[in-house]
Amino acid sequence: MISLFLPLLALLAFVGNGVDAASLLPRYSTSAKVSIPLLPPLNTSKYIDGALGSFSFELAYWTEFWGTREEPNEFSRLLLQNLIDRTGKAPIIRIGGVSQDSSIYNPNATSIERTLSTAGAIYRTTYGPSFFDTFSSFPEGTKFVIPLNLGNDSYQIAEDAATAAWTQVDHDSIWAFELGNEIGHSKQSERILSNWTEDAYAKQWMNWTSAINRALGLPRPIWWTGDDITVVNSSTAIWDPVLPHEIVASGINNDSTVREFTVHAYQYNTCSPMSALSATASNLVNHKTISSFIDLMEKERLASESVGAGFVVGEFNAVACSGRPNLTDSFADALWLLDASLFYAASNITRAHVHLGATLASQSANQLNVVGTNQTAAFSTYNLWYPIDSPLRGPRRTNPSYLGYLALTEAIGGSGRSRIVELETPPNLSRDFFAGYAIWDDDLSLTSPSRLAFLNLRPFNVSSSFTNTSVSLDISSFLDVSECTSTVTLKRLTAPGGNELESQLSTWGGQSWSNGTADGAKILEVVSDGQIGLRGSEAVLVHLLGDAKW
Repeated sequence: MISLFLPLLALLAFVGNGVDAASLLPRYSTSAKVSIPLLPPLNTSKYIDGALGSFSFELAYWTEFWGTREEPNEFSRLLLQNLIDRTGKAPIIRIGGVSQDSSIYNPNATSIERTLSTAGAIYRTTYGPSFFDTFSSFPEGTKFVIPLNLGNDSYQIAEDAATAAWTQVDHDSIWAFELGNEIGHSKQSERILSNWTEDAYAKQWMNWTSAINRALGLPRPIWWTGDDITVVNSSTAIWDPVLPHEIVASGINNDSTVREFTVHAYQYNTCSPMSALSATASNLVNHKTISSFIDLMEKERLASESVGAGFVVGEFNAVACSGRPNLTDSFADALWLLDASLFYAASNITRAHVHLGATLASQSANQLNVVGTNQTAAFSTYNLWYPIDSPLRGPRRTNPSYLGYLALTEAIGGSGRSRIVELETPPNLSRDFFAGYAIWDDDLSLTSPSRLAFLNLRPFNVSSSFTNTSVSLDISSFLDVSECTSTVTLKRLTAPGGNELESQLSTWGGQSWSNGTADGAKILEVVSDGQIGLRGSEAVLVHLLGDAKW
């Protein structure tokens, strides 16, 4: 048996010289024929929003990620621009998280001021005009979801923040206002929980937003609502109050002020050692689990659309409570992020906002992740990048998961008119470990898809055997009858293993992106016989109608 690294390096070198890749790959343990439709089937998605892969940032740590107007964080800006370059559309930036519901606008405050309790939790986040000044340093076309505090149950706090944003931010840059964060998780000190029902929430929400609309003359629709949390532990879905279908029934959009309903989606959490036991790679990086979890949101999407509003996942990530070290900061998370995002698109969910932040002691007294010493940021291990140097996480850099969003944006493409469908799992493969997607550009007149995305989620780590996880995907039958040429090119998303933590060793098309720019020569593999080799813990994007632009 040849080791993994030697054939892979040899393969990349030869492909770079235009040699066919197929003859250089080791023998695969499984061969599977993939059925690919020539025309978009009836269940093909609507046009994919170029901002499908959007973001959510913890309000309390905004300055760490984005700096100030005078000194913007150029590293974060570069990482955002890379994505915009590929789709032609800026992700929508939602600002919120746990710290949203203890935030206060103070015209005399600096950009972000964190007040800690004696237990080290962030008791209050105060921000001033310079917070909004940072918006001007974002790439052109970036839009924002403005956070308002509902948790402290003070209308004046919410109106003051809304007024500050509406008077200081270009109105075209405001996508929506969001009143409250996961308000179904209110504490006894915040609400009388026995009376805190969906109807009670809807009544208060409608009263406050109507008053703010009148005070500021806001256009309609301009609000987000319904953003409670969804968690799966093992095979059980836990749905808390304030879900879209429940508050739609309460009449929350009778005045047509809701732009989009949202849910927060985390499959697992580490808020306690017991709950962390289920947050494993085998549970998380599993296509059947991912798709079953997202399927639960169909009821919420339909309810939202029934009253003329959109539906988005306003906050999501792999594992709640700042992730799980050695899992959400590994290459496996890049595969999870890519598969989940593509399945969101195939499920007609307009956007999904991946959440970035730092450990918050207020989330749980027993959580797996620790807080930073001396008030330094303990950046969440599910972050796509660490925006600054920190004692706990080390130098600023991307995590391997950033490659998942790069691959996603290239799969979407820049046409603005791409549509996607999930492919059937070949009979001899398991839906636990195989995911396939076909993407069409333009409209229904195309007689073949433009791109295919394949993921082999069968775990492969450094000590794994290549032939125990690998598969050869046969698309030759499709190439024989399609308008595509018999020779196609592909880009590979790979690392030494799913458990790889180093972003320098995780590559997309042969290139790593640890510092925000491509390092290494770009590799576009050539396949001339319709046989696509895919090792475990790998993904490929197949270009059927020409070479990859990026």
